[in-house]
Amino acid sequence: SGIVTFDNGDFALDGNTVTGIDGSNLSDTSITGGKLASTNVITASAQISNLVVGTAQIANNAVSNKFAAFSITPTSTYQLIEDVSITSNGNLTSIMFNCGLNGSNSVQFDIRLDTVSQRVFNASSGFYTDGTTHTYHEQMVTLAMTLTPTAGTRVVSVYARLNGGSPSSPTIQNRYLETTELKK
Repeated sequence: SGIVTFDNGDFALDGNTVTGIDGSNLSDTSITGGKLASTNVITASAQISNLVVGTAQIANNAVSNKFAAFSITPTSTYQLIEDVSITSNGNLTSIMFNCGLNGSNSVQFDIRLDTVSQRVFNASSGFYTDGTTHTYHEQMVTLAMTLTPTAGTRVVSVYARLNGGSPSSPTIQNRYLETTELKK
């Protein structure tokens, strides 16, 4: 009692006006308020509810999306297409990979666990010709398999390489890799 006083609109401690918050004394897991003004916010995750932020308000490289528009040209050497780090309890895990394949080519996809090949899939895309004009079609590719990684932190990766076909602008586009551990 009497250690902190309220005097003339200011908080005071030991006769001195308090102008800041000692963060080491905050123990709650959340702060609720109408407005937070800050020069810099660093967080591991954020939830923005019922809010639209226009892209013109976001500075260059302020937001990155691992699953944003993506296109690579496969070569005859395996290239990393996508990877995801998982924490496994040693249970059966479902692996699903989706992408678009274009340019009349054949591609081999290699799904790896901690850099070790688990299974190789073959996929291809085609084209239509009227005898003179070639129209290339994007083929949607879905690869799915299950595996049982040992418990701990593991990396599931998808690599791809060109396996044949027309060299006319082959591309792998808009990829997505998802893992789901099945628990009992």
